[in-house]
Amino acid sequence: EPQHTSHASRELKLDQQNLVLKIKAYLRYFSQNKELRSWLMVLITFKVADGLAGPLLKPLMVDIGLSFTQIGVYITMLGAVAALAGAAIAGGVLKYFSRPTALIGFSVFKIMSLGAYAYLAYAYEQKIQLNVWVIYTVNALEDAFSAMLLVAMLTLVMHYSRKEYAGTDFTFQVSVMATVSGLLYSFSGVIGDVLGYFHYLIAIVIIAVISLLPIFLWKHEKVQEK
Repeated sequence: EPQHTSHASRELKLDQQNLVLKIKAYLRYFSQNKELRSWLMVLITFKVADGLAGPLLKPLMVDIGLSFTQIGVYITMLGAVAALAGAAIAGGVLKYFSRPTALIGFSVFKIMSLGAYAYLAYAYEQKIQLNVWVIYTVNALEDAFSAMLLVAMLTLVMHYSRKEYAGTDFTFQVSVMATVSGLLYSFSGVIGDVLGYFHYLIAIVIIAVISLLPIFLWKHEKVQEK
């Protein structure tokens, strides 16, 4: 029995070593040239602004004074319709513009929508009364621009997924974005409590602008590789 235990232990250790080697071999794909390394950096930074802003937006709606009915009907449902429209628009735009150009353009739109949310936060903190349709419009535009950006991003994720590992590559890339977003989401509300809506959203807008740099670097490397 001791020999059997020792043999099983060796097999387990070999399996673990093989797994580590396979993971290293797999990750080597995303570090084999400058374009793929810069693309990995895009994946890591892509959802930073979303992860930070996510926990703030719905509470802001409540604090502004919207009822749960208004949030459910006009914010959530109108936002869902806007997201569908945004996805359709993005599909059309991608027929005429390259994916890197679309990604940058849609990212700028997304940043503008976060800036609009910062204005809503400023109005709330300064007790400026706003027409509710201004709030609904800002929310709808943010949802539409987010959908447009996601469509462009997912087409690129598919582009960088190898045929023989399509499912694994796609899942890995999406998981990187989701993990970063989730980690930031978990403590973003705490920072929001300290800084307040307006100052925190301004900080998020600045971070979102900085997050454009990896995209420009990746686009440059992509052109260089060609």
